Amino acid sequence: MMKHKKIWLLLPVIVAAAAFAGYKIFFGRGTTDVIAERGEEPLLALYDRNDSSPAGWVGNCRSITLRWNNEQAVDFAEQLKTTIGNAPAVLITVETWPAQGKFSKENVLNRIENGLYDTKIKKLGELLSVQKALVMLRLNPDMEVYVNRYPWQMQGAATYAKAFRHFSEHLKAVAPAVKMVWAPAGYPGTEEYWPGARWVDLVSVTLKGKSESMTDNYPEEKNMQQLIFRKLHRLRFFDKPALVIGSEKINTADFIQADFNAAVGYIRQNKAIEYLDMNAADKEKADSTLRKAGTLTVAVFDPQGKLTDSVPVTTEHIFVNLEFLKSGSFRKKFDSAVSRNHHVIVTMEPWRDKKLSKDTELMANILAGKYDSVFNQLYAVLSSVTDKTIYLRWLHEMEIPIKRYPWQSQDPLQYIKCYRYFVNFIRDKNPGNILFVWGPAGDRGSMEFWPGSDVVDYTSIAIYGLPDKNITDHNKQESFETIFKRKYRRIWFSNKPLFITEFGVKGPKDYKDQWLTAAAATIESNAEITGISYFNDADNPKAWGDIEAPDWAVTPGTFSAFLKQLKTSYRY
Repeated sequence: MMKHKKIWLLLPVIVAAAAFAGYKIFFGRGTTDVIAERGEEPLLALYDRNDSSPAGWVGNCRSITLRWNNEQAVDFAEQLKTTIGNAPAVLITVETWPAQGKFSKENVLNRIENGLYDTKIKKLGELLSVQKALVMLRLNPDMEVYVNRYPWQMQGAATYAKAFRHFSEHLKAVAPAVKMVWAPAGYPGTEEYWPGARWVDLVSVTLKGKSESMTDNYPEEKNMQQLIFRKLHRLRFFDKPALVIGSEKINTADFIQADFNAAVGYIRQNKAIEYLDMNAADKEKADSTLRKAGTLTVAVFDPQGKLTDSVPVTTEHIFVNLEFLKSGSFRKKFDSAVSRNHHVIVTMEPWRDKKLSKDTELMANILAGKYDSVFNQLYAVLSSVTDKTIYLRWLHEMEIPIKRYPWQSQDPLQYIKCYRYFVNFIRDKNPGNILFVWGPAGDRGSMEFWPGSDVVDYTSIAIYGLPDKNITDHNKQESFETIFKRKYRRIWFSNKPLFITEFGVKGPKDYKDQWLTAAAATIESNAEITGISYFNDADNPKAWGDIEAPDWAVTPGTFSAFLKQLKTSYRY
């Protein structure tokens, strides 16, 4: 028994050693560059939303891998020239790997940006500049898939973007005719890694590639048509022709053109909302997104009423579901907040009445007008005051791949239609004091559900210290700043003022004091944050299963200390 116990104790060491050895074997592929046909990833189709790119060459495109296993040698040149041959079109995927025996914590993306590959980039450009073929060049694909297949994955979106820009600029300086291809897999979070239109000629997505098969964070799409649609939809902010690339699971023989045509047809059928804010990723941030002096809105969700009288709280947050609305409870809560001379954040959740917990056809029923009576009832309450600002949040946290709410894990275009339907239904009644809040959690893929700048006044995110359900130790919570930086990058394209409509921390008082002190500093130093709302309650126990639901509530003293650290003057 003791012998087995010793082996068990040594298991983490054995696993770590094996993992490191595997990493060296996987990432260390010798020091000589490798050139090979990339037959496992054939070019299957081209989608150009502007129909400006002829696609006749797609079936005659040669796909090649150029794996760089060192930084300086240029021994790839002659072999690459021979491999290209007389192909009318060639797609070259450049992979940058650390050489065997030169394993380093410094990732290959930093080494590209720091110029260590410049000699190779220049040589590659010189070779490609004299080719008669249409030459397309992908750099380090699948960067957004959070796995360890490639050394450039899990290295940060900003880091990847900087490396791509450096590579593109240096290659184009020598070979301007080469088409630079930005090559995400088309996975949730794709848009975070966008390097900018100036450095990109084409984009590409991969169908059922190896990287995605290594993770199950997101459920597989129901069919190929839906898969193609979702991947192309994730490119909607980038006005570049898109290459659709196969994999070992989806090769040329498996690819059904009708599936591609149906996916493209669905996008074009909805292009009026699909491309509402085309090129939003490359627009400058509007001045209106910055917090001016005296405009930070401080709010609380405080059902026990322990913080509502705190100065400078000016706004109260109320969640309203169908039962809460129909019973009159919401009206009482709303009137009570207004009687305290407070503005109101209203999060409308169309679920949970006595007859219906979750409407499985919620989206279709909203668009069919079956919830219009609910909207009228809501508006009757909201329109009862005109001298208070109402921040109306609707169908929030839609991007999280769960089904806590019936509007989660839905077709993004259907979601967008429903969001727009609701906003226009309310706005058509001309309530000038109602501002509309689009409220993703700030998870990966948030911008897939962006409903359009014309129906959004504020974008909101939620910031809670616990990174996920599996971590219950309060000491392992992430800081407000860490979460903010990650989530803000995910919704940056929305180009709207940011309202953090939910935030909280769990743990003993001294830990909460420390966490909130740091949070105040982050809020002060980021002018994008125009409003904050503390969630002063425990979460719904049903959402946490067998794990105790976190309690975010703080004492009035802790909250008062947090507010005093906010140096900004507040909105009254």
